[in-house]
Amino acid sequence: MTKYYILITLILSTVLQGMERDQIVEYQSYCHTVKEVFERDKNDFCVMLYKKHLDPVQELARVEQHFVYHKNKLVEERNANLLCLKNYHNISDTSWEKIMKDLEQIKIEVKNHINTVLPHAQHDNILSGENKLFFAKHLKKYDLDIEKICIKKRDASGDSISAFVSVNKHQEDKSFSVSLNTPDIGINSRIFDRLTLAQQKANLSQLAWVMSNMCTINPIFLYLIAKKSNKNCDIVEESKEFQRFLKTERHTIATIFPCLEDYEACQCMEDFKTACLSPVVTFDQNKECFQEICTLKNLWEKRKILQEFVQK
Repeated sequence: MTKYYILITLILSTVLQGMERDQIVEYQSYCHTVKEVFERDKNDFCVMLYKKHLDPVQELARVEQHFVYHKNKLVEERNANLLCLKNYHNISDTSWEKIMKDLEQIKIEVKNHINTVLPHAQHDNILSGENKLFFAKHLKKYDLDIEKICIKKRDASGDSISAFVSVNKHQEDKSFSVSLNTPDIGINSRIFDRLTLAQQKANLSQLAWVMSNMCTINPIFLYLIAKKSNKNCDIVEESKEFQRFLKTERHTIATIFPCLEDYEACQCMEDFKTACLSPVVTFDQNKECFQEICTLKNLWEKRKILQEFVQK
């Protein structure tokens, strides 16, 4: 089973494997244009609001509806990938429902064990005080205590999160138990130190999401699918459907979801995605992801403007 879940972040100034120089220029130009479009939209919105052509209460309700829409769209994308997994491995509706319920319960138990049982972990000197507070806040959003998570410098490419959850199979009754090690996050210092403060925060918000939503359950998820489909775990893990699910989780959900939960994370992610291309998804998917981030940032800014306007 995979030992590490890797989030690779590459900087535009470096040599990007699989990315042509003209694509990089095109991407930067695209990002600049998208940001300009949303800035004009925000300014026009403010003018309309000032001239009383818009009802601030109604507009605030509309903004909230848009947030719900974008969150539902993300959930639907995730559910569609899960459904592909279920169908590919020919798992019944009843068995699948039990898998999903078991996973949620195990996730709660794993987090509770981390926060209440594990000792305080070692933190290497890689995060500034501001970054550490930001990372702690985002881990706390997902019910995790930063003091129980080991943070290490690493020199290998990309960031890593150890597979701290493992599954022990019991042949006699075909049951399984879960073992936990201290969660371990490795941050590539050579890349991380070259990022701006905002880009570092964006990277940390992704890591917090992956730590909470993938690494706490993925080995168990993999085992349960293999068990219900009577397949080997390696076969399930190497399947196209499972790899697509992982790719979406790591490089789309982990990027967009923090933007839905926190304005600062959304601002930082815009800066991060302007400068960084993910080599794991396609060029067009990078552009789509950036537009979604800018859309959410625009909603956050309109919400703030409207809230201040309504309170006057």
